[in-house]
Amino acid sequence: MISPIRRISPAAPKPPPVRITVRTGSGVTVLALSGDLDSSTVAFFCEELLYEIENSRHPVIIDLDGVAFCTCRGLSALVAASRAARAADVPLVIVTSQRAVVRPIRLLGLDRTLDLRRGSESLPWTVS
Repeated sequence: MISPIRRISPAAPKPPPVRITVRTGSGVTVLALSGDLDSSTVAFFCEELLYEIENSRHPVIIDLDGVAFCTCRGLSALVAASRAARAADVPLVIVTSQRAVVRPIRLLGLDRTLDLRRGSESLPWTVS
C-alpha cells in the first residue's frame, strides 16, 4: 500500500545565525558579534566589517566574546579585514576571551598577524 502524499507546511524562518551590533563613540567603532562565524555568516560579517573599515576615521574593534564557533572561513575573514585595515591605515583590534576563537588563532600562528586582546581593559582607547 502506498501512503498518501502529505503536504508539508513551510517551515518558520530561522533566526539569523549571527548578530552584529555596531557602536561608534569615544573615538572608536565597535563591531560586536554573537552567534557562529562560519560559512553561512562570514559574507555578511565581511560586508559589514569592510564597510566600517572603509568609512571609519576611528580605530575598529571586533568584539568576538559572543562567538561560540569560528571556522577557517571566519579566521580568513579576520586576516582579510586586518589587511584591509592596514591598507586604509585604520587600527583594527580583535577582543575576545572565547576559547573557540582564541585557540585556533594561536594554533595557526595568526596571533602574530592579528592584534588579539583578551579584554577591553588592554585597549588604548576607551570603549563605552
